[in-house]
Amino acid sequence: MVNLHVGTRRHKVLVSHDSSALLNELRREAAARDREARRQHMMEKRQSYELFMQSLQSWEDSLLEGQHLSAMWEVCHLPSF
Repeated sequence: MVNLHVGTRRHKVLVSHDSSALLNELRREAAARDREARRQHMMEKRQSYELFMQSLQSWEDSLLEGQHLSAMWEVCHLPSF
């Protein structure tokens, strides 16, 4: 009986570039994009909140137009429109 042993040993593949450096750079770029997206989202959220507060202030100013209040308890005594 003849045993033919075919080699199953894997040979190390050499690449001409450092793939770990490339992967690290890609990870850094992805992290930077994520940070920028979060920053942009927070800015949009802040702007939306500021617009809401401005509209609320405008509504309150129009409601109290011509009225002088010295305390907040006087709000319930305003005539209803």
